[in-house]
Formats: sequence, C-alpha cells, structure tokens
Amino acid sequence: MRWSKPNLKSIYGLWGHAGPLAAPTPEPQLPALRKAMLDAMAAGTHGEQQRLVIRKIVSADSIQTLWYARTDLMHVLAGELGETAAQKKMAALTKLFKGLLPEARVARKSRGSIQKK
Repeated sequence: MRWSKPNLKSIYGLWGHAGPLAAPTPEPQLPALRKAMLDAMAAGTHGEQQRLVIRKIVSADSIQTLWYARTDLMHVLAGELGETAAQKKMAALTKLFKGLLPEARVARKSRGSIQKK
C-alpha cells in the first residue's frame, strides 16, 4: 500500500498557505521616530553604550522595535543628563508613539496616579 503524497509546491503548503506570506507593509512613521530618538542623544559623548543604542535605533525595522529601544535610550540619557532631564525627554518621545502601538504596549500611569472608582 502506498501512502498518498500531497502535491506541495513549497513548505508553506504544509501549513495551509498558498504561497509565501506577504512582506510587511512599511511603516511611514518609522523614520520620524528614529530621527527623534537619535536627536535626543545628539549632545552625548558617544561612548560605547551610546554607540550600541544608536546602532539598535538605526537598525530597528518596526515601530515596536523602537518602542523597546526606549529602555536603553533612557539609560543612556540618564547617565548623560540626569534622571529628571532624561524623563522629560522620554516623555516627549513617548508621545510620538501614541496611536501607533496596541494600547497594551503603551506605558501606563503609576499605581499612585490611578483613580479609584
């Protein structure tokens, strides 16, 4: 008895896809976000840690990747400018992400500022 062989044209046929998945659509806001993040570090000393963060921002391929790079950026800015000034810059950058990510990804207010019903 011979097992029937499926007539598959590609590996995608195993998963039920007709062909390769379409490439993701480019995000038009990505260059502006990238520039704003790099501008925030413009006055820095360009140490090794800053170079790594610059590389991460420049190579980011999505808005979500840039969102997660904010943590490293905050660390660099806090070291250069101090915590308060870094938080102000990061607050301005965070506003640029509004409406570009799912609500679950956007920073929430601290517990102390949440109003009780």
